[in-house]
Amino acid sequence: MSSLPIISPDDLTNPNKCLVTLDNRVYDVALFLPDHPGGADLIAPYRGKDVSAIMSDIVSHEHSESAYEMLQDYLVGVLSTSKPTSLADSEATLVGSEKELYATGMSCEEDLNVPTNIANDYERHKFLDLGKPLLPQLYQGNFSKKFYLQQVHRPRHYPHGSAPLMPFAWMEPFSKTQWWMVPIIWIPWVAYGTYLASQGLNTSYLS
Repeated sequence: MSSLPIISPDDLTNPNKCLVTLDNRVYDVALFLPDHPGGADLIAPYRGKDVSAIMSDIVSHEHSESAYEMLQDYLVGVLSTSKPTSLADSEATLVGSEKELYATGMSCEEDLNVPTNIANDYERHKFLDLGKPLLPQLYQGNFSKKFYLQQVHRPRHYPHGSAPLMPFAWMEPFSKTQWWMVPIIWIPWVAYGTYLASQGLNTSYLS
């Protein structure tokens, strides 16, 4: 069980990483740079700096709640200058010769990929119940576009592999397929349709 190390301000400029801070937590966003919608160049100036102001800047681009949730995937430690507001927020301990901090809710690497609590998620967001077939819920949901987009961009980790889609259990196998099944089924039909379309071509235009 690896704990969250306390990182000194001097280590924030590590050239092999791209460390940024938010609320005294340290994140290594090096792997996220190629995927940043605004491009890596927008993040580079904030290497080793706090990003709380720019992430909440309405003029530049106010980041959504899901952006903050995605940032948690890159949590690597706690800034050494942090001052916990209470013992419930964090607990310092000595491990060997190094001082490390166990943050409540994220005390180890394994906590970064905790499966979604289905009941709590549905109770809080009133979106889709991952324990029930999803397609009927979408059909009957009557969600607004804004609410729907907020929810589909919120990371959810189904604890049992994949959430059910179909209204009846016997339909569920039809919602899953291997990638190679798609070309096997569709290539013959596409080829046949192309052949039929070619019969209607006026060959005089081709000469």
